[in-house]
Amino acid sequence: PYVYNANAGALLNFCGAIAFSFWISSLGQTILSRKVFWGLLTLLSFAGSVATASKGAFLVMLITVGLCGLAHRGRIFSTVTLGFKNLKSSKLESRVLAGTFLILVFLFFVVGLPSLLSRVTGLLEDLRAGDSATVNGRLGIMKVLLKMSYPNEGGYVGFGPGSFSIVVPYFLAKEEPVILGRWIHGHCDPLQLIAEWGYFGAAAWILFGSGALVRGVILLRRNVPSVSHRPLMRGAIVALTSLIVHSFFDFPFGLLSIKFAAMLAIGVLWGYKNSERDPDPKV
Repeated sequence: PYVYNANAGALLNFCGAIAFSFWISSLGQTILSRKVFWGLLTLLSFAGSVATASKGAFLVMLITVGLCGLAHRGRIFSTVTLGFKNLKSSKLESRVLAGTFLILVFLFFVVGLPSLLSRVTGLLEDLRAGDSATVNGRLGIMKVLLKMSYPNEGGYVGFGPGSFSIVVPYFLAKEEPVILGRWIHGHCDPLQLIAEWGYFGAAAWILFGSGALVRGVILLRRNVPSVSHRPLMRGAIVALTSLIVHSFFDFPFGLLSIKFAAMLAIGVLWGYKNSERDPDPKV
């Protein structure tokens, strides 16, 4: 499912964006189980992202939460207010729900935050000393990826899908200073995409992914999707956007599980065709 903790954080952020969208939608409804399910799933996803103790995943999680707020601007306050207004539950149910949320927050954030803070503190100390393997290693391999993409190297057709780990040792051998380690992934998916697929192949994939985002935004702005479909559309847009941001300094698209999730979201945005009427336009 993932190679190291940042990959797990990327998948959790992806799931959290979609869960958040469904949770906001459920708040305007009277069914308590939906509010509880999507609310807990949202909290579990984002708290789990913190618990992975990945600096990059934590940063992308903050960006994802901000994008979720922008995607539901003007709706969050009204739906939350309406949700509490329509919440038909006993005091016992409310207390159990509140207690569950508090326990989850305590467990995940208390377990994950110390490790995350220690990693961030270590990174800051390395940056002050000018010896950050996390930053310098990524910048070094990005320079190598740029060289691999030169017209006289990979160029227009690239070295071939999945060829990075085989080709990169030949470039690392000539690199000064020497970049140590065995590099299976390039820690920058856009540059690795160009090196492997070439200019034409990378342009096709970028058009395929960005086109899905543009189409989804246009459909939402025109109010084409039915009310019941809009949470998935908004969630897919935010989830893909956050994943693309993460891919600039990591390799989420290098993992088959995350790639399948992204392709599913892209398929939803490209293939949407409204064929049903809203059962209740006020929901």
